[in-house]
Amino acid sequence: MISDLYILFKLVTVFFSFVSVCLILTGMFLCFTNFRKRILMNQVFESKKIIGFYHPYTNACGGGEKVLFLALKAISVMAKRTKSKIVIYTVEDQDAEEIVQRAAERFNFKVDFEFKLVRITRRYFTDQHSVVKLSLLNQAIGNIVSVIEAITTCPPDIFVDTIGVGFGYPFVKLFSPSTKVVSYTHYPFIQKDMISPELPRYKFFYYNLMLWLYKTVGYSADVIMANSTWTQKHCKSLWGDTDKIKRVYPPCNTTAFSKIPFDTAKKDNIVSFSQFRPEKDQSGQLKAFYELLEAHKEISPHFYMIGSCRGAEDEKLLASLQEEAKELGIDQKVTFLKNLPQQEVIDIMAEAKVAIHTMWNEHFGISIVEMMAAGLITIAHNSGGPKADIILEEGKRGYLSETPKEFATAMQLALQTYNTAVGKSIRNTARKAAIEQFSDEAFMENFSKCFSEVLPQD
Repeated sequence: MISDLYILFKLVTVFFSFVSVCLILTGMFLCFTNFRKRILMNQVFESKKIIGFYHPYTNACGGGEKVLFLALKAISVMAKRTKSKIVIYTVEDQDAEEIVQRAAERFNFKVDFEFKLVRITRRYFTDQHSVVKLSLLNQAIGNIVSVIEAITTCPPDIFVDTIGVGFGYPFVKLFSPSTKVVSYTHYPFIQKDMISPELPRYKFFYYNLMLWLYKTVGYSADVIMANSTWTQKHCKSLWGDTDKIKRVYPPCNTTAFSKIPFDTAKKDNIVSFSQFRPEKDQSGQLKAFYELLEAHKEISPHFYMIGSCRGAEDEKLLASLQEEAKELGIDQKVTFLKNLPQQEVIDIMAEAKVAIHTMWNEHFGISIVEMMAAGLITIAHNSGGPKADIILEEGKRGYLSETPKEFATAMQLALQTYNTAVGKSIRNTARKAAIEQFSDEAFMENFSKCFSEVLPQD
């Protein structure tokens, strides 16, 4: 008991000591910030407003980066009309041309708008792999340090967060009360269902403290866009049922994927499509595929695991998945593919019948929508966005599963019924929903509508 209270006391002391130091330094930075802002606007940008997008890993080419670039595209006309300049706060070493080229290749759209990169030098504070102990607290502190560096390097009139650095919002307001804060929330930093009375006492109080702090910082945002019904529900439980929390589904490239013909000859191929990250649970996909092969010797499917790697940690995970496939004895039937251009992804999906996505509580699931648009019978985890927004009712747009055995059963059923009336109905319904609800165009329209609240057209 005494030990738990002592640990809790240390946690609270460390956090509030840090916050106190930040507050003291804030006063020193205010004059400097305002002076720098005048110089930037008058001499460098020659603009009325600066719109700053906070997205450190600009070159990762995952779903979050697609949100970033289509959000930029969505507001580019508005920015030009109001003589505003767009900047991206980034830790990437590449120049803007390289980042634009990779984004254009990965997402298959033209980047025809201007922006400038503003370097964040404190990379450690933006890398969640660097914060192991007390990760929630460290990530919160990292948010604050990184955001302060960004807004003092290039003070914005509108601060747009596309990755989830909520703890930095009060400091944006503190440095410049007139600055508007726009948040595109993929996933709440902490949720109420993470807190259980069965936790050790110090963890119980620690999580409750972080939850209270996260609730508090959310009030500094002027516009909050949640990427799914699941995320919107959690945001409202934290920040109140307010009109400023809007649901804006992320962009899914349904146009390119929906061009795959339904009637071409297909192989018994199964695909998955996501970043190589622990929470995506690609290990669960391998286990499910193993269960399928063990239970149905009469079929001989091949599994293509397609994904992207952001750095050394993702590469390490990929290597461990390859080793796991060998241990399960399925390595000859599994092909791992990383960082493919979009056209190659489309070509692989064009020869497949089934897709799986195993992440628990996926906040939305862009790749799920794209696989549905490609005409694949898609099986996703029975939770989060796939359950609430995408697949919905079992057997209408696809299937929902939880355990490896359930995924294996659903894969076998999907392969068996692919060319039947049932399979064709699922594929048609899924493709139609993907195109009508989750397109790039729908995202840009809804993002622009929300953004116009902080950038009115003069």
